[in-house]
Amino acid sequence: MRNKIILMTILVMLAEILRQQAFWYDALMIAVAVIGGVPIIIGAWKALRYRIISIELLVSTAVIGAVILGEFNEAGIVAWLFCLGEVLQNLILSRTQSAIRKLTEMVPDKALLLKDIDDDEPEEVSLSEIRQDDLLLVRAGDRIPADGTVVKGFGKANQANLTGEEEAVFKDCGKEVFAGTILEDGMLVISVSRVGSGTVFGRIIELVEDAEDSKPRVQKMIDRFAKYYTPAVFILALAVGIVLKNAELGITILVLGCPGALVIGIPVSLAAGIGRMAQENILIKGASTIESLSKIDALAFDKTGTLTVGRLQVEEMVWKRDDRSLLKAIESRSSHPLAGAIVTALEDVDSGGHDVSGMVTVPGKGIEAVVDGKKVRAGSAKFVGKPDFSMKSTGKSRVYLSVDGEVTGGLAIGSCLRDDAVNAIERLRRNGIRKIVLLSGDNQEAVDRIAEDVGISEGYGELMPDQKVEKINELRQEGFKVGFVGDGINDGPALALAHVGIAIGSGTDVALDVADAVLMTSELTKLDDAWAFAGRIEANMKENIVIAVLTVVILLLGLVFGYIHMGSGMLVHEASILLVILNGMRLLGRKLI
Repeated sequence: MRNKIILMTILVMLAEILRQQAFWYDALMIAVAVIGGVPIIIGAWKALRYRIISIELLVSTAVIGAVILGEFNEAGIVAWLFCLGEVLQNLILSRTQSAIRKLTEMVPDKALLLKDIDDDEPEEVSLSEIRQDDLLLVRAGDRIPADGTVVKGFGKANQANLTGEEEAVFKDCGKEVFAGTILEDGMLVISVSRVGSGTVFGRIIELVEDAEDSKPRVQKMIDRFAKYYTPAVFILALAVGIVLKNAELGITILVLGCPGALVIGIPVSLAAGIGRMAQENILIKGASTIESLSKIDALAFDKTGTLTVGRLQVEEMVWKRDDRSLLKAIESRSSHPLAGAIVTALEDVDSGGHDVSGMVTVPGKGIEAVVDGKKVRAGSAKFVGKPDFSMKSTGKSRVYLSVDGEVTGGLAIGSCLRDDAVNAIERLRRNGIRKIVLLSGDNQEAVDRIAEDVGISEGYGELMPDQKVEKINELRQEGFKVGFVGDGINDGPALALAHVGIAIGSGTDVALDVADAVLMTSELTKLDDAWAFAGRIEANMKENIVIAVLTVVILLLGLVFGYIHMGSGMLVHEASILLVILNGMRLLGRKLI
C-alpha cells in the first residue's frame, strides 16, 4: 500500500506540472484513478456479495461516475485521497498495537527440550513443538518459555512484568513458573503445564486483543446508524442527480457523505486507550467494561489478599490438647491463604504419619476431613463449634480445630494492610467514589480493625460468598453503579454480579475468567488510575463522534451553498479522518491520571 500511494503521489505531482497539456494531464489522472480505484471497486464488490453496503461502494461509485462524466481529475483525486487516508490510518493505528507486541516479545520462540530429567544434552526446538509434560531446561538469563512446575534445580525468577513483584522470587522443586518471566540466576528443569495461548501470558494477550476488537454500546449504535445512513446517501445523491439534472453534484454527495471519521473514531479511541492501560498492567476484558468502569460510584472490597497483603502469619496459638499434627495434616492440603500461614507456623510439626481422606472445603466456613478415623474440622467458630477457652489477640482472623466435635485448639492469624491501601481509598473517595464498603468472610472484629485502619466506614464480616452477593445487590438496588474488588480466588460470584468486577493479583485463573478488569501488579492505586482513565477514553470517543458529525454537516452545507466541491470536500473529509485518529492517539501519550 505504501509503494502504491508513493506512485500515485508522484503521478499527481507530474499531472499538476503538466496541467497545461490536457492530454498528459488527463492520462496521468486516469492512471491515478485506475491504480487507486480498482482495489477500492474490488473491495466494494466483495462486500456487496455479502449484502454489505460499505464506504468503498460510495467511493467506487464516485470514481466511476467522475470518469463517465469526463472529470478525470476528480476521479484521480478521490482515489488518491482515499488511499492516502487508508495508509495514514494503518500507520497510526499500528502504534496502538505496541502493548500487545511488547507482551508477545516477552515469550521466547525457542526452548531447550530434555529427553529426561538427567539429560545433559538439551535440544533446541521451536516453541510450537512443546507439549504438556515436556521437560525444559531454563538457564540463568533465559526467559521461561512456558508455564510449568520446577522438578529439578533452583534459582530466582523476575516476575515483575507479570505480578509486579519488585524482588525476584526464589524457585525450587514444586514451585510454579510462568512464561515470559526471566530466570535471573540458577538453573531449572521444568515440567510444562501450559504452552502458547494457554499460559497466563498468552491469556493476557488474548484479553487485550479481544478487548480492542469488542464494541461498546455507542459503537453498536453507530453501526446501526450506518446501516441506514449509507443507503440514504445513495438515495439523496440519485434524487439530486435526477431532479436537478446535476450528476456531478450527485457524485460529490456520494463521496462527501461517507461517514469515514464516524466509522474509525470509536475503534481508534478504544485501541489506544486499552493499549495504554495494558502498558500499565491494567487489563480490560471488553469495550463495554470501559463504559461501565467510567460510571461506577460505589466500590466493595474484599479484605484478605486485596486490602491486605498475602503474607499472613499466626500471631497466637492456644491448645487444650496438642492436635497440631492433625491440623497441619489437613491444612497442608488446602489452598486457602490462611492455610499457608498455618502450615508455616507448624513447620516443625511432623504430620506425615496421618491417614487423611474425604477432605471437603466448605466456602466461607472451613475444611473438614477424616484423619485416622476421626472427624476433624478447621475453620470458624460457627463451623467448628464454640470453644471453651479464650484468646488474647483482637482484630485477627481466628481458626479453630475440632476433633470428633470437641474444640481442642485455636489460632489467631493477622495480616497487614498493603502499603498503598490508605492512599488508594483516600484518592478514590476524593475523586468521586461516593460509597466504599468492606466485605469479608473474616470475623467482624478483624474486619472492623482493617476498615478503621484504611478509612472505610462500613465493614461487614463473617459473610459467605452468597452473602457478599446480597450486599452487592443491596447497593445496586440503592441506585449505585457498583464495582467489586477481589483477589480472584474465592470471589467469583461477587466479581460476576457487580457492574464491574475487578480482580487484583497475579492473574489467577478465576480472575482472568470472571473479572471484567485485572490489576496485574496488585497496586491498589491503579484502581483510581483505571477509573479515571476509563472516563478519559469515554470522553475521547464522544469528541471523535462530534468531530465526525460536524464534518459531514459542514460538507453538506458547503455543497448546498457552493463553497465545497469534489476536490476540496474530499480533502476536508480525509482530514477529518486523520483528526479523529490523532485525537484518539493522544491517549497513548497521556498519563493515566
